Parts: sequence; C-alpha cells; structure tokens
Amino acid sequence: MFFITCRPRSGSTWLRTMFDAHPSIVIPPECQFIINLKKKYLGLDLWTAKTVSSFIADLKKQGLIESWKIDWSKLRDTLLSNVYRVDYALACKLVYLYSFSCFEKGNPLAIGDKNPGYSFYSKELQEIFPEAKFIYLCRDYRENHISIVRAGFEMSIIAATCRKWVGYYELMKNGCENGNLIVCRYENLALSPENELKKLLGFIGVPYSPTMLDYADYAEDVKREYFTNSYAWKLHKNILLPPISNKPMEWGAHLTREEIAIADYVVGKTGEELGYKKVYGRPNVRVRAAAIFGVGLAKANFFARIFLDALPSDARSFVDFRLRLYIEKLMRVFDLRR
Repeated sequence: MFFITCRPRSGSTWLRTMFDAHPSIVIPPECQFIINLKKKYLGLDLWTAKTVSSFIADLKKQGLIESWKIDWSKLRDTLLSNVYRVDYALACKLVYLYSFSCFEKGNPLAIGDKNPGYSFYSKELQEIFPEAKFIYLCRDYRENHISIVRAGFEMSIIAATCRKWVGYYELMKNGCENGNLIVCRYENLALSPENELKKLLGFIGVPYSPTMLDYADYAEDVKREYFTNSYAWKLHKNILLPPISNKPMEWGAHLTREEIAIADYVVGKTGEELGYKKVYGRPNVRVRAAAIFGVGLAKANFFARIFLDALPSDARSFVDFRLRLYIEKLMRVFDLRR
C-alpha cells in the first residue's frame, strides 16, 4: 500500500492519473472509507457473512465511492469465500482490487490511494497497513492559495490557507516512521515528470512504465468514467493536458504585497525546508497582527478533527463528506459577501 497526501489543489489528481496509467498499480479516485470505517471493523477477531454484508452496505454509503465502479458481486463473493482469514486490512485491499480503471492492467504490484484528507491520519493508516509508504506532494504555498480560492474550497484568507499548508505537511512528517515518507514538489514533477516518477516508483518498489506518461491517450475514457459532473470536470480538466513546465507563477501578479508578506511569515521555516524562497524576511507588527485571525481559523479547523474522529462510523462518514460540503458552500457565500 502507498498513499499520496497533500494540501488540496497541489496536483495530486494529476499524479494519481499517471499512477493509474501504470499497468501494475491500482489507484482508484478519492474516497476516505478506510478511516471512516476503521472504528467499526478494525480489530474484529472474526468476520462472518453478516459482517461482510454490513461492510459492503457501509461502503456503498461512502461519499465518492460511486466513482470507483466496484464489482460488488465479486467483492462479496471473494470476502465470503475467505471469511475465516479476512481482517480489515485485507478487506480494504480487496475493495481497491475490485475497483474500475480506464487503463489496461496486469498483475498488481502496489495499491495506491490519493487523498489530501489522509494527511491527518498517517499513524492510523500505518496501524492498519504497517508496510505502507507515503508520498507527500507539495506546491508553492502562494500558488496553492490562489488555486484553492479559485476553486471555491476555502475563504480567501491567506493566513488560514498558508497555516493549513504548514499543518498538513507537519502532520505527515511527524506521523510517519523513518524511511516511509518521501516529498515530491509539484514544480519538479511538472519540469521533469519522468525523473520524478522514477524516484517515486523506486521508493514504493515498482518498476517504471512509460505508459504513465501516455495518460492523455485515454483522455475521453477518463473524462467519461471519472468526471461525471460538470463541477468535477471544471476542477480537474487540466490533468489530461501535458504539463507546462515553464508556466509562470501567478502569485506575483494576483497577491498584494501585504498578502505575500503574511504568507511568508505564516509558512516560516517550513517553506524554506520544502524549497520555496520567501520574498520578505522579518515581518512587521502589522503583518503579524493581520495573520492572527487566519492562523486561529486554521488551528480551529485542525482542532475540529478531534470531534470528527470521536463520532461513530456512520456519523463520521456523513459529517466528513456531506456536512463538510455544505459548510464549504456557506463559507464561500460568506466570503463573497465580505
């Protein structure tokens, strides 16, 4: 197992598409069912036919699981025929293996999962899959802010988006054991995709395949099967285009000097650790004061995870997907009226 985590709008859907084009890698679209159902099914001493039926029923309720196009009959039959040796890790892996892919597949060597939300749960995922590897994809924090706001994911408070940018990475770095985390910069991936993909594949122990860069040949299939609504297509349509390595950064033209100064201040040494050069050094009092509200908002968002994780599986699935979408819509409305 390997997991691709990141801040949203960092290029992870594009990276997942390239991995999906590998004939020996299974990596369906995004769905957080592993963590959502962990509390209910991890640690069960014995699975029965009733457990299998309950597991599949719970899976079908998960947000975005419909895009996996799972062969439910084969999944059910395989679980039932192995019911005495099934545990949660094996059941989860079978869900991946019976998902649909637009790309031609041979024998799988690795199972992958692309999910920005799993940045919070590296320890839990290692509890389930001790052999798991993690790829953290990062993008320039200023460009990431512009893309997140443009997509309507969050309010345009740069201190908040940048504090989350730091928090996601810190959670991954602190949660992973030595040797099971690799960082990939989006800018390097766009500049030299083949070299970066070879590094990532070497890390997870799978040989490189040139088909990974032929993903655009399946553009119509990918669009038809994975992007079933106009909003999803609007967000991700550029993943089927060749990368533009010399595309100029937008943040210099779109952000004010104060916003850039706030962003540089909030990311601090983490930005430099990940290879991003700051414009401004020591912040003045005005910049520090302007950042307080946004940083507090981001910390409150992280703190809310404690309450989310305390919920039963069914309630957690609803809150983490459906309710979160409603809250995001309200936040965008509030942001537009400010």
